[in-house]
Amino acid sequence: MEYWLGKAFWGQGLMPEAAREILRHGFENLGMRKVWCGYYDGNIKSKRVQENVGFQYQWTTEGVDVPLMHEKRTMHVNCLAKEAWREKDQRIG
Repeated sequence: MEYWLGKAFWGQGLMPEAAREILRHGFENLGMRKVWCGYYDGNIKSKRVQENVGFQYQWTTEGVDVPLMHEKRTMHVNCLAKEAWREKDQRIG
């Protein structure tokens, strides 16, 4: 799962809401068992969104090419399994 949101829309709770709906659709309608997501080092807002919806840390990779930015970055990879999503969803709902 990847996402991007313009700065003018930050802080309105839009991304967690969208991520929850994407996850619901993936798990309930598409039959997915796991969803992978990541963020670049220093992107605390993206890290928080992923933690908020239930993603769990898996690993970190340094020196990941970001061709459009012409640079290398450190990436943190997270995963959310359907069972963990269901448990979190039941606690919230």
